[in-house]
Amino acid sequence: MEPSSSSVSSQRMVWLVILGAFTIQPVLLYVFVGMKASPPPEGQTVIFEAIAVAALAAAVFMGVQKLRPKGELGEQPVVPPVAQWQPQSLVALAFAELATLLGIFIIGGDRMLVYVAATIVVILATILPAGLAYFAALEAQQSESQ
Repeated sequence: MEPSSSSVSSQRMVWLVILGAFTIQPVLLYVFVGMKASPPPEGQTVIFEAIAVAALAAAVFMGVQKLRPKGELGEQPVVPPVAQWQPQSLVALAFAELATLLGIFIIGGDRMLVYVAATIVVILATILPAGLAYFAALEAQQSESQ
């Protein structure tokens, strides 16, 4: 069963609201928790910084490789159903968010703001464009099938 145009539009809107929440959460955590946090002891955060960087890399990989519609130039891209795509996008958002959580609650200090900013950049520069491309391809596929 192909999704209707209004269904695709409402699914896009729900996804954008979720993405907006994941984008604003790092800012809110930084303002209400991070600015008051005390810096951790020196030398105990290296492994957590490596995990935060790996989480950001995983989010970028998913945004570029998993979430974008696949297809040759000039052809109709292959788009998975929303029920398959949306959980993958949530996993990508969770990977990005992990960097903020580690930055604020474990890494702390001056470096936490780096991870908060990196999370927002990854979400807006990779996951958001992938989602917009996915929903545009889904609408195009839906309009062709009618």
